[in-house]
Amino acid sequence: MITSIIILVVGEALYRLFDAEMDTIKFRPQDSWYPKWGWYVSTEWHFPFWLKVPFSMLQNGWHFIKFLMQMVRIGAIVLVVCLAYPVEWYYGIGLLIGLYGFGGLVWEITYS
Repeated sequence: MITSIIILVVGEALYRLFDAEMDTIKFRPQDSWYPKWGWYVSTEWHFPFWLKVPFSMLQNGWHFIKFLMQMVRIGAIVLVVCLAYPVEWYYGIGLLIGLYGFGGLVWEITYS
């Protein structure tokens, strides 16, 4: 129980750290973690459309941090579930990928 709480608290702290960096990239890019990296603070898209969906996290720093934020949130949930119901590690990886894919599908349906 204590381990699950620690995982969730650390996950929430990382989630908020990444959330703050996303706002910094958007509103004050000169104060972001990597202000001199053109890709990191860019708002342009340089991938063909067929690469856009599976690799959207590589578009720029904002999307990369968003991806990390989602991985932290989903990863914390998966870790807690795997602690509660001991399973092989590859089931946890499958659950992580499945939840990320499901969230992406819901986003695509509601955004489009």
